[in-house]
Amino acid sequence: MNDRLPFDVLIKIFEDYGKEETVWHPLETLLLVCKTWSATALDHQRLWTRLKIWLGHDPSSSMWLARLPLRLKRSGDSAMLDFDLRNIFESRRLPSDVASQTFRCPRVNDFICDCRRNAAVTAPTLLEILAGPNGSLCRRWRSVYICVISRIEPHTVLDYPTPNLTYLHFEYPHCEPKKKVLPVIPNLRTLKIDVDQYFALPNVQHIRELELVIRRNRNQDISTLTTAINVQKLTLVMDELMDTVYRLPDTLPHLSSLSLGGALLPQNISTIHAPNLRSLSLQIPPVRPFGIISQFQLPFQEVEELRLIWKGMSFPTYRELRDITAELMASCISLRRIEGDRRSLSVVVKLYWERSAAGDALSGNEIVVMKSEDAEKEVSINIAEGTQGLEAGALRLGLAPPNKEWNDILLDLEKDGGRSSSWPYDSSLGQQ
Repeated sequence: MNDRLPFDVLIKIFEDYGKEETVWHPLETLLLVCKTWSATALDHQRLWTRLKIWLGHDPSSSMWLARLPLRLKRSGDSAMLDFDLRNIFESRRLPSDVASQTFRCPRVNDFICDCRRNAAVTAPTLLEILAGPNGSLCRRWRSVYICVISRIEPHTVLDYPTPNLTYLHFEYPHCEPKKKVLPVIPNLRTLKIDVDQYFALPNVQHIRELELVIRRNRNQDISTLTTAINVQKLTLVMDELMDTVYRLPDTLPHLSSLSLGGALLPQNISTIHAPNLRSLSLQIPPVRPFGIISQFQLPFQEVEELRLIWKGMSFPTYRELRDITAELMASCISLRRIEGDRRSLSVVVKLYWERSAAGDALSGNEIVVMKSEDAEKEVSINIAEGTQGLEAGALRLGLAPPNKEWNDILLDLEKDGGRSSSWPYDSSLGQQ
């Protein structure tokens, strides 16, 4: 019966299987079903071009060392390559269910094994295989995720031309000072860099989505951010310990989504012209929070989506941020959606409630969707209903009652201090 399945049906089965493959159930399993399945799979080159190479506990390292050269051979000479090479012991971007698999080796009865060392050694070896002799395969790279440990320096693979690369997410890149990387990236549209070693940002003129997360290192070269004139979605998370001074283009005509985290802001943040900004996300750490938001003079009148995350503040800090949030809310007059932790949303609703209680007209949209990330709840609040509607919405979201006095609310929020995700980086910061 299997022999009679049409070619396109078999390919659909193979591709669906490939999306869910694991070390224990790889694509190669399909070759063992029957001769027809084996021949069909081997003839379909695109099937072997999508590689999810996640190195964890053995036998993942040894299996991929044997499997990868064969898959590249089966992929032919010209098909584009999409791969995700990740040391899951080191990656900060793994789903929680995958991350939990790194805690214990299934082959031993204790926590001591050599799998971590094997993964650290194997990852750069596999990266060299994916680059090919003298970077010959780099021209076929299309969508790439790379995570190797920071002690390994994979900068050599960034020296080769990658003219067909459209997506690159790199954890722990490390290059030599003043070394130019990614010399040929005319089609790169999405670039995400998560770095705690020295890294020199390439020219990003053609990038549409740019995410830059810098931890600890004080001497990054991100001067080429001034070339990001076509960016539409921008995420910047800068460690407050950095010495780097950086600028963005003075005009960002295509920018629609901006996410900022940390205390280090672009030097020209108060003069940037971004007429199409619609989504704003701010993640404020417990270091130097004062005045961060009030520095902005961006055109917030058209912002429709706002996300606020506060980090472990003290009581006086909450007072300061209450006033700054009030300034921000006064500027964001077109809000349709507000997301945040319990503390930030409690302050937002209280500010709405005060204005309503005073009889002030609440400009903007009557219906505002609010999402509490702590409670994982989303509620539509009709601002036009006044104080009663706001009190009901706060109750449904588990927020501090807005009819309480500010001192009581702020003290309540201080006690609630550690419930949101930890600094320096909330992986959902750039996600709207």
